[in-house]
Amino acid sequence: MDASLATGVEQIIAQSISWAYEAGEEPATEETPLDLKALEPRRRTIEGICSLEKAVAEIPNHVILRYGMLYGQGTWHDTNGYMAEEIRQGRVSLNVQSE
Repeated sequence: MDASLATGVEQIIAQSISWAYEAGEEPATEETPLDLKALEPRRRTIEGICSLEKAVAEIPNHVILRYGMLYGQGTWHDTNGYMAEEIRQGRVSLNVQSE
């Protein structure tokens, strides 16, 4: 960002991720805070997102796109997809906790 500011960059678009919000009963909105109290290794990801978004915000005309995940038939998250198989094999923990 220092180099961008030094060379006069006036606009920037950055890709972030949407699955970093605090857990809640309702779908997250842009007002939902990021999960800053997450345990490791999730915390490292959240801290990276915060650093990225803070740096991008140094340029006044900025856009941060928080992408989600594709799911459904034919994707990693299909019942026959990659992630389902990883879960069945016990290689993925479904236990997400915050402090």
